[in-house]
Amino acid sequence: MVQIIFGAQFKNKYKIIMSEEQKQQHKECSSCWLCKSCFKPENKKVKHHNHNTGQYHSPLCSDCNIQIKDQQKIPVFFHNLNYDKNVFFTSLVHYFNEDDSKKDVSILANNSENFKCFEVGKLKLLDSMAFLPSGLATLIKNVPDNEKAFYKTISKE
Repeated sequence: MVQIIFGAQFKNKYKIIMSEEQKQQHKECSSCWLCKSCFKPENKKVKHHNHNTGQYHSPLCSDCNIQIKDQQKIPVFFHNLNYDKNVFFTSLVHYFNEDDSKKDVSILANNSENFKCFEVGKLKLLDSMAFLPSGLATLIKNVPDNEKAFYKTISKE
């Protein structure tokens, strides 16, 4: 499970998606739009892009590109995370043991048994029970009848 999530997250890490117009603009650009300096051999022109989607953004100098940090987190909701966390952590341990690359993990604990959320790389795993403190069957009852057709697989009605 963890491998699938990380595989999808890093699918476009090295693939940059550019239109023909963007390729031409990148080729013609001679200076960085952030620092306004001209591109030089020691501070080369790079293709600034979204590492999650692969979408090209703009040309930058390598110095400016290095300073831009991707702070975006991908929220993943579990309903009753404290029940599922044991299965997830077991998978995570196996995943960490498969390769030696460093992965960032942080945990926000409620106490020694329960977690409010935890982060693995860019994934932020949250417990929907913190926002909707009842079972899924009870929550489905709150959905208007005309909308229940969309939830037929999880509702008994």
